[in-house]
Amino acid sequence: MIVSRSLSLLGVALCCIPAPAQGEVVLPEGFQERPGNAGLSMPARWSQGVLQVLFEARATPKALAGKSLNALVFRRCSLPDEPPYPALTRTVTVRLTSTDWAALGQDVRANQPPGLTTVAGPVSLALPATQPHGPGAAHGGDLLVIPFAQPYVPTNAGLFVQATTSDPVAAVSPDHWADALYLPGGVDRSLVLALGRGGCGSGSAPLPMLLAATDATPPGNGGNLRARLSAAAADRPVWAFAQVEGDPRFPAGVGPVVPACRVWAFAWLAAAGRTGATGTWALDLPLPANANLSGLRVVLQAFVSDPAMGAPGLATSNGLLFFLDRLGLQGSAQMVLAPGANPTISPWPPWTWTVPILVFRHS
Repeated sequence: MIVSRSLSLLGVALCCIPAPAQGEVVLPEGFQERPGNAGLSMPARWSQGVLQVLFEARATPKALAGKSLNALVFRRCSLPDEPPYPALTRTVTVRLTSTDWAALGQDVRANQPPGLTTVAGPVSLALPATQPHGPGAAHGGDLLVIPFAQPYVPTNAGLFVQATTSDPVAAVSPDHWADALYLPGGVDRSLVLALGRGGCGSGSAPLPMLLAATDATPPGNGGNLRARLSAAAADRPVWAFAQVEGDPRFPAGVGPVVPACRVWAFAWLAAAGRTGATGTWALDLPLPANANLSGLRVVLQAFVSDPAMGAPGLATSNGLLFFLDRLGLQGSAQMVLAPGANPTISPWPPWTWTVPILVFRHS
């Protein structure tokens, strides 16, 4: 589900991505090439505050253990309508430790496990001005890169991360949201993620060929997969193609299907029709009630006739990635936010599976 910032709680904004470079491990696991569906105020929007994140052992990628971590990266929010972000400076401190702890509370100090190590800061970091990701990228680019003064080697346990901003003056940026995963109620459930920021075509709309899910709750077994295409050329043939995520026969990318645009799905024809007078089209696909489909990950993309694009004369939408019934997350992950200078108690209880997308770089 994608929700606007105005509906978010305490700066959690429901909010796409080049493949990770070699030497990166991403938490939550599986989000290397997937966008988040939310935006967080920490650590870049709030000039003063504490972000604490705990991934218990089952939720921590095994690939992280034994790596010499040398930087922590927060990505830009991946919402399709995110604006450019101006340059900004933040004073940041990062502390890490491997831990067997499995839960957080509202007491910021009590949340800190033994062995917490300061790996960066306090250091003043310049965040460069950044642009939104384009139609060919699955998620937002780097927002804040925090190099470590000393490497940290985690063990085969859970991971606790604390990022603190401590600028002299309290301020809140209207931009600079960090990419995040948001699961209402902390429950592993159906989810839809937007791959790419709009589509590709000859039209001049800011987000040409935008395909968006229309249901507040994504579908599961026996439900209907509903989406709406907008900003397409009017009164043109339209086709929706689908494929299972990661199908090696149809790798996502720019290829012979539509040479000028990113193709996210092209395995089978799911629906066909014609765009309306305003360039919109409604898609409603019934899903069979089959328990074997639970956990299936399906990518959907729309193609519209556009002779101005050259052979084969197609414009493309962004992709939509549907998780039927569940993401398949393991274990638990929690987050605590505490605004202000040297906060001791968070005004909110911890969130379960509402966490930033963390990119750890290693040598």
